[in-house]
Amino acid sequence: KGRWRPERREQALKNIEPAEDYTRITDTPLVIETVFEDLDLKRQILKKIQTVNPQTVFATNTSALPLGDIAHGAERPDTIVGMHYFSPVPLMPLLEVVQGTSTSQTALATAVICGRRQKKTCIVVGDGPGFYTSRTFGAYVITGFYLAQFGIDPWEVDRLALSAGFPQGPLHIYGAAGGNVIYHAAKFLELRRPHIFDLPESLPRMVAAGYLGAGKPCFYRDNGKPDTSARRFIVPDHSRPTPDSETAREMLLLAMVNQAFLCLDEGVLNDYMTMDIGALLGIGFPDCRHGPARYVSQKGVRATRQKLQALYDTYGLSHFKPAREFDRLLAVGVDRGLL
Repeated sequence: KGRWRPERREQALKNIEPAEDYTRITDTPLVIETVFEDLDLKRQILKKIQTVNPQTVFATNTSALPLGDIAHGAERPDTIVGMHYFSPVPLMPLLEVVQGTSTSQTALATAVICGRRQKKTCIVVGDGPGFYTSRTFGAYVITGFYLAQFGIDPWEVDRLALSAGFPQGPLHIYGAAGGNVIYHAAKFLELRRPHIFDLPESLPRMVAAGYLGAGKPCFYRDNGKPDTSARRFIVPDHSRPTPDSETAREMLLLAMVNQAFLCLDEGVLNDYMTMDIGALLGIGFPDCRHGPARYVSQKGVRATRQKLQALYDTYGLSHFKPAREFDRLLAVGVDRGLL
């Protein structure tokens, strides 16, 4: 962007050595793969790298594909670990390090140490579709689509999200991140977790019409002003009530909160500190709410569970069905003070 002096730029470029010959990494202790989200392609890259350097730690930058899928059939599944960076990488402080069922402690430690040397704040999570951050973030975006389907103007949905403390509205994010990326991730999550993810009808309609953002039509024009032509792709759902403003804000917050607690159910998360650090530094959970665990601590476990159950009963969206973690906490008498 022209912000660096020429000598600093040249010094940085000297550290980059493009190469097509995989034998150049025979002695490299860590390889970070960053090709796009295509399982077969990632497996091909993994096989080529393990052929020339079976000892190297192979870190995949996937945001949704399970490590177990990538490692399937690999010669050394113990060397495979996830290093999920967040965009834009120079500005986002979080690194989600993913430990698969076969990932060795050596591979895990290598990824964490590398991340720390890059001045990232590292969290360690378990394997599963979307890991922790992508699936929790996805719940926020698809909830935005459902709110539009339930009768709230799309740009009002984003305004309500901002008033709840989110840095960006869910429908704005859809275009900023690239609608095709959001769609394929959501479709994948629905396929792997049908009991907790329902794809809103409007999402594939937007994609099919080419309303994808990233230079193409979407909810907002390049100048940031609303593109009202997107409204015609929203599928109205008159079978369920239109939420008032306060309920809509709660739905956006609780979609992320419940998904985070579902990650505890599945062992993707093991503690509340990791939950809150990841939500605040990686996926835009409102700073003023201090993270999902702190949010529940303030609202109360029982009150949060009751609100989720009421939303599930009213709207029938599976991602609002309360996580079992709430029942476990209540069973041992815990209502506040999770963090």
